[in-house]
Amino acid sequence: MRAEVLSWCRREALFSPGAQVVCAVSGGADSMAMLCCLRELAAELSVYVRAAHFNHRLRGAESDGDEAFVRAFCAAEGIELVCGAPEKPARSEEEAREQRYAFLDSIPCDAVAIAHTAEDNLETLLQHLLRGSGLRGLGGIPPRRGRYVRPLLAVSHAQVREYLRARGTGWREDATNAEDSCQRNRLRHGVLPLLAAEMPELPLRVTELTALVRADDALLDREAERLLLPAPGSETLNTAKLRVVRGGVLAGSVLKKRFQPAHALFMAYGAQCTNREELTLTDPRTAAWLRGEEIDAATAQNGWCAVLVDGFPLGGGKVSSGRIKNHYPKGLRNLQ
Repeated sequence: MRAEVLSWCRREALFSPGAQVVCAVSGGADSMAMLCCLRELAAELSVYVRAAHFNHRLRGAESDGDEAFVRAFCAAEGIELVCGAPEKPARSEEEAREQRYAFLDSIPCDAVAIAHTAEDNLETLLQHLLRGSGLRGLGGIPPRRGRYVRPLLAVSHAQVREYLRARGTGWREDATNAEDSCQRNRLRHGVLPLLAAEMPELPLRVTELTALVRADDALLDREAERLLLPAPGSETLNTAKLRVVRGGVLAGSVLKKRFQPAHALFMAYGAQCTNREELTLTDPRTAAWLRGEEIDAATAQNGWCAVLVDGFPLGGGKVSSGRIKNHYPKGLRNLQ
């Protein structure tokens, strides 16, 4: 695994010489392997490696056990460690993520290493495919976003565990990873094993595929800038030849003196709506909604509401008397 990580870090230029690197360590196998591997490669990469652990306090004694495990390991290995915790436990997965990244953002360093592996990248790609993502979404997890870097994207879960066993390093198991309450876990437990049976090397191949997609996307961005933006030192852009179909997100329209939200508004901001109907992929109402049918409202109140499937917006409708009138665009409906 060391060779793959070293090659990936150099290929993607994840670290500059002399960089102060903080590894986000939960205590799980992936983050423990990342911390150990980057420590072993510190001299070759010319970096200084520290660790950071955030206790979300969502799983009681298990969360405290994770923190104690990471503290003990770092103390035994002489690794500098920074720990944090929220003032109040998060009420949702998204809020927990925001708390974790706010903590990591507060740590002075040059790079924060996140332990996403090839399987995580494949799961993300599948999620984006289910959402009908464009080219950028099909690029999967980027190796770098700002100062956040992902050194393990070119290695698999199997390689991670083999590496840890070979060096005699333990790890913690998060019991919630075995649940199927979220879409990512359902893909991990139900879809990935089927794909692995057909092509065991698929996650690593997808890592290369998404790298090509990101390169294509970057090339299109550069070409668009070259064609649409003036060259340095030239005259200003002739906007008379530039056609903009629509800037921003269409909010809606006024019909009979009443505002009607647009489908684009729900797709862009539906996840932030307070009045919304939460569906799952296996909920029979999801198929009915995609066919353009009215559905029962279980949580949404009267008025306009967003409809979400496994947390992803799928348009909106209007609730009245416990039923949601379907405003999903006719051209997008599945009539089969």
